[in-house]
Amino acid sequence: MTKIIFLMVVVFTGLTSSYGQGPTSKSEVANPAAFRKLTVQSQCDTGSKQGIGDCVRRILTVLDIRNSEEGSRIRDEIFHFKSGVSVFLRTVSGLADDSVSAIRYRVSFKKHEGGFSFVQVGVQQLCQPRRGHRGWTKGSCI
Repeated sequence: MTKIIFLMVVVFTGLTSSYGQGPTSKSEVANPAAFRKLTVQSQCDTGSKQGIGDCVRRILTVLDIRNSEEGSRIRDEIFHFKSGVSVFLRTVSGLADDSVSAIRYRVSFKKHEGGFSFVQVGVQQLCQPRRGHRGWTKGSCI
């Protein structure tokens, strides 16, 4: 009985993570090449980890990224790596789109002596079933 419950928990955890419902693993956001790079004409430096949120809001505003739409859910997460890179990840799921079910934005910062400097923004999307890739992708959904 214990094995069956454990297996159910593992399967459920995998499903929620894959479809943007559960917490994101650090390894999913570690590689910026897994995200399609977006061009931003904004520089944002901050003196503390707490200021990263303010920088992210400014950058997402410059990109004209909607915070949400009716029926969607937003999850914001911050990851700090030993390399001095900090990554803010915004996941918007439950989109009313026939090809894209969720989208996530990766905004990275690099630690320096005076605080943190903006590095880049990337985006991934999760396609609706049978509308392209099965997992998070920087490619297009059909």
